[in-house]
Amino acid sequence: MGFDVHELLAKQLPTDNPVALMELIAESESYGDTVAQELKKNEVSLAHYEAVLDREWQESMDANSKEKVAVAEARAKAATADTRQKVSEYTAEIKYLKKVGQIIENRCSVGQSFLSHSTAMIKAGINLN
Repeated sequence: MGFDVHELLAKQLPTDNPVALMELIAESESYGDTVAQELKKNEVSLAHYEAVLDREWQESMDANSKEKVAVAEARAKAATADTRQKVSEYTAEIKYLKKVGQIIENRCSVGQSFLSHSTAMIKAGINLN
């Protein structure tokens, strides 16, 4: 990922300071967009490597068509090892980005809940300090 969201997610929500909380929520939401962009980029790359994998597999199977099926498949597996590794790496990165996106969404939701609670307390005349 071309950015470090870990620092943002490590910050505790400033529940005693509505202004700082709003700023942190806004910053979190902007990272959510960055995560979505990274997710799209990785999904495009995954689709590319899945197509390459299919093509490499078929080329290997065609080249070894006179062999027994088990031998042809073993050779195809060996011939596609690097591409299968790329597919696995992109799949893992996509899972990670989706999880980070969920964490950001949850963080924003919790922050907004705190803001709503603070607003209700202020309207009720309860001192937050």
